[in-house]
Amino acid sequence: MAISPPKTELETLTPVGMLGYGFGEQIFWEAIEEGADAIILDSGSTDSGTSKLALGDTTVSQEVYERDLAILVQVCHSHRVPILISSAGGDGENAHVDMFVEIISKLISHHGYRSLNVLSIYAEVPKDFAPREAGRRIYQPCSRAVPQLLGKDIEDSTRIMVQMGHEPYLQAKLDHPDFDITIGGRAYDPAPYAAFCVHHSFKDLGHMGKIMECGALCSTPALAIVRHDNFDIVPLDPMSRCTVISVAAHSLYEKTRPDILHGPGGALLLSDA
Repeated sequence: MAISPPKTELETLTPVGMLGYGFGEQIFWEAIEEGADAIILDSGSTDSGTSKLALGDTTVSQEVYERDLAILVQVCHSHRVPILISSAGGDGENAHVDMFVEIISKLISHHGYRSLNVLSIYAEVPKDFAPREAGRRIYQPCSRAVPQLLGKDIEDSTRIMVQMGHEPYLQAKLDHPDFDITIGGRAYDPAPYAAFCVHHSFKDLGHMGKIMECGALCSTPALAIVRHDNFDIVPLDPMSRCTVISVAAHSLYEKTRPDILHGPGGALLLSDA
């Protein structure tokens, strides 16, 4: 059997900054027909605070998720483009990961699609996993504005969530290289982008993922063309354009400093970008 040559470029498509917000199908399908190596998009936000996590609410209704997922699953079936989704349901709790998987299973059955390999990555941890002795200080606040975690905080919590970096996504792909769809719990927004690139022997493209994960600030929809030493962000809507300012602005979005972006698993250094 002939061995495929290693890729020199990867193309990742992000149709919208958050699953459930809807996207233009015509532009999306045109991009798919031209070729894309993966569809990667985020589904979560902490902008609304912790209430949704505490109450088990989703960012949008299940019917809206079904609408967007119907398009994505159709593409995965017909064009065999892998799909990676993070922070299912908005907060990424286990129940919302399962909800997305159930929606996908029903779509496959309803439309008679081929069998799809769907992976689930969970981000909740049981309460007895977290240390109850505040004096041990195993967990440290992420800034001076955050109080020290106490045992009572753990006991009073409805559920405990961790934020994943790219490592769980990468491990899932290594364990199941023939995956079709990956549904992840709460994750650092660039995580699935970085994992997909590393899985294909490209560098950790966290910077590309940081720009693409919420494409509205640079362009929606957007295509990232990744190479081994650089990447392009390409607007797909004829009425949209990417500029140095629009792309740079999203590099700085929700960050305290422009040169080091801290996240799970390490930090992204942008001083030479």
